Amino acid sequence: MADLPDLPELACQFDKVMGLRFEEATGDRVVAVVPVTPDLHQHYGIVHGGVYAAMVETTAGVGAAIWLGDRGRPVGIANSTDFLRPVREGELRAEAIPSTAGAAPSSGRSRSPTSAAAPWPTAACG
Repeated sequence: MADLPDLPELACQFDKVMGLRFEEATGDRVVAVVPVTPDLHQHYGIVHGGVYAAMVETTAGVGAAIWLGDRGRPVGIANSTDFLRPVREGELRAEAIPSTAGAAPSSGRSRSPTSAAAPWPTAACG
């Protein structure tokens, strides 16, 4: 794992329960993965939509927190996900980047592919 910033809230307890782990975390890009297990399935045996929403909230929030540093604390104000294909196994991967590089990010995009074989559903955070 790359050297990640020493932020106590980098992975909150909810993220740990989900199995989320960070592969990269900077103010310009955050990458996290979650292994798909039956514990994350909804009652039809596919990944619960809340898992995607939580990954988007976490990756965008961590990126914004790192970017802001001591200047403030970010909070999510919108989170919307388009589901393109059901997922039952594998690994989810989320990548969050600020919407405007070099400026105060007021919104960003976070995307999480369902697996190596499936297209990327995208979720906008703002």
